Amino acid sequence: MAMSVMPGCMILCVMQRALLVIAFISTLMTASCMGTMTVKRPLAPVYNGPVSAEALTGRIAFSGIPGLRAEIEARLWQGGRSVGSFKGALVMRPPDDMRVVLYNSFGTTVMDMVRTGGRLEAYVPSKDALYVGDAPSILPPEGSEMVLTSQEGAHYLYAMLGGSAVREYVFDKRSALNARATVINEGGPLMEAEFAQYLFDGKVAHNINIPGKVVLIYGRAFRLEFTIEDPEAGEVPGRLIPIGRTATSVYDLNSLEAEE
Repeated sequence: MAMSVMPGCMILCVMQRALLVIAFISTLMTASCMGTMTVKRPLAPVYNGPVSAEALTGRIAFSGIPGLRAEIEARLWQGGRSVGSFKGALVMRPPDDMRVVLYNSFGTTVMDMVRTGGRLEAYVPSKDALYVGDAPSILPPEGSEMVLTSQEGAHYLYAMLGGSAVREYVFDKRSALNARATVINEGGPLMEAEFAQYLFDGKVAHNINIPGKVVLIYGRAFRLEFTIEDPEAGEVPGRLIPIGRTATSVYDLNSLEAEE
């Protein structure tokens, strides 16, 4: 039986079509992979420094920073009820004075919260209402003895006064970054701060102690979660963190627990 021979030009055409099909399939596969790709935040650098009470005290979140201003994306809960998501601004001033202003989508202030000198004030302009309460510093009180213990996965640092723990700090064992700070307040509301996603990219001075995500908890009165964007480290004038605001209605901060 005679075999037919395919002309050379026809063979070339078939090969070209095959290459086009392969290229098209490769393009689809690449696009599919790109569509499902997730960008992972780089791991925090491994800590190779000394593991001691003194060394970890210097790594408590926001410590050693001359001041901080930043934009934030925040979510707020009051009395166990979700209030919503907001844009806002954060100002911090040593040792740990803080102001957080939350805005709605129209740029109107929803809440202006200031913590300084052991006092917390949360002002709600829409109600001309001021909520006030005690808010001790999360930093170790003056004269504290710092005691360090280590367990699997974490270091625990305690600030001791009169033989009793008054602050607890939890540090990740791999990076020695501060993950949580708790004010041990016998008979008072739970006061706790959680920290994550530290800004260790070298863009901000002292940024090894600047977390990118913060959760502030004050009993059941409120819970504030925010991510820090575009931080600027530097001195902050006291006028940016005012205290002693007046309002038509003044409430104990814990009364937020009863609000629906």
